[in-house]
Amino acid sequence: MGWVSEPKVQGVKVLVLGDYGTGKSYFARSFPEPIFLLDFDRGAVGYLGRKVYVPDYFQEDTQPAQLFAQLEKDLDLLIAGQHPEGEFSTVVLDSLTTLTKSAMDLALTKRPIPPDQPPVWNVHYPIVKVYVDKLLDRLRRFNGFVVAIGHVEYQRDDVTGEILALPALTGKLQGYVPAIFDEVYFAEVAQTKDGRQYLMHLAPKAFKRARSRLKSVYPTIPDTIPNDWKFIEQHLQPVKQEAGNV
Repeated sequence: MGWVSEPKVQGVKVLVLGDYGTGKSYFARSFPEPIFLLDFDRGAVGYLGRKVYVPDYFQEDTQPAQLFAQLEKDLDLLIAGQHPEGEFSTVVLDSLTTLTKSAMDLALTKRPIPPDQPPVWNVHYPIVKVYVDKLLDRLRRFNGFVVAIGHVEYQRDDVTGEILALPALTGKLQGYVPAIFDEVYFAEVAQTKDGRQYLMHLAPKAFKRARSRLKSVYPTIPDTIPNDWKFIEQHLQPVKQEAGNV
């Protein structure tokens, strides 16, 4: 990596967390086209009207091993700029929650157990982490935008009693995944006098630990924004250095 004078805005990796129905997919679809959609949730209909490509292996009858093998191959081609469908500006992972479930399905095919027994914590969960790690590592190496959508679960800290909104992931992934993204936003629906409003929080609010590195460089970006990436783009102007600064 060379000198950094301005953030590499075109390569921003964004994690969007929120409850069901808070506009996370709508926010993802506002990113630059064309979009390569990892449609684990089978929710491509929510991206209608945008230039979005969904690989044909995101089908209910695709076996977990085949799904992950083809997905890793596709991501390697995207990273190399050699995908047969052309170049993409954004990759959307919708969602991390279902990705984790798919990885567990794969783990259970590798280490089968009776159907009435739960996954074994020191057998199946490490396999899940390996496959999720491999996918996220590829997404980090993609040169364009990456938007990962995740749902939340609320937990109370046993020591402090503090309630935290955490990604609905298994084991160590819960604390590890947010750390590898540049931006962590929380989606929310607010009822106002003008009706329902879909928002994104870019700064901590109560038990939701949102954060934005872009906001630290571009302070004109508000803590809370409308549910549209283009709103942030309007604030991404070069930062003027004061006279005498090097």
